[in-house]
Amino acid sequence: MWGKQSWFTHEYSGDNISTFAHNAVVDANNALFVTDLERVVCEARGLVPICILALCFFVVKKLYRFCALRFFRRWHGETSNPVAYEATFRKLERKFLENSWYATYYTLAFSMALWVFMTEEWTVFPLTNIWANWPLQPFRPSFLFYYLLELSFYVEALVSHFFETRLDDFWVYVIHHVTTILLILFSAWARCHRHGLLLLLLHDVSDIFLYSAKSFRYLRLEKLVDVTFIIFAISFF
Repeated sequence: MWGKQSWFTHEYSGDNISTFAHNAVVDANNALFVTDLERVVCEARGLVPICILALCFFVVKKLYRFCALRFFRRWHGETSNPVAYEATFRKLERKFLENSWYATYYTLAFSMALWVFMTEEWTVFPLTNIWANWPLQPFRPSFLFYYLLELSFYVEALVSHFFETRLDDFWVYVIHHVTTILLILFSAWARCHRHGLLLLLLHDVSDIFLYSAKSFRYLRLEKLVDVTFIIFAISFF
């Protein structure tokens, strides 16, 4: 897929590069391989932690929804006025649980992405730093774990969507999750993980305020809805 001169940096040029095959690649630890098949085998090892983390997300989401549902029902007075609750708020439970879950996740994911970025040795400016030593850029364990975490989250969210009650935005979320999964996979495969980190940072921070605004709306906290939506609009643009 890649030519020798475009794939290797100057450290692997000249006589040294002749010892490697034309399609040599690197894995997550920058180990050199000589065939695409060997690289596929190396990358496939990531399926195990992805499945484990996706299962963990499923369990954590169930526990979160159990606690959040109790909070939502107490907030709107289900026990004190069950008739009014059934008529007004019962249909909003699913939307609140989903949006508050996303708001919580994106807050934690953004915090971790920011920590990973701050521990990296490269900086955004000048922009050429993002490409420095590509494709032999270090893929540190913390960076790799963050990538696996993001990928596992969207895999679990995509699979769960097909087993839950379908809402009007079902296909919107499916397309969003599939696109995000493909972008994460491609950026890791092409070793453009620095670009992927920056994109996830920019998108996650706006999603925090978007889903928080929706959650506050279902709690009828209108002032917080206005504030968070304004922050979302600023962060998005």
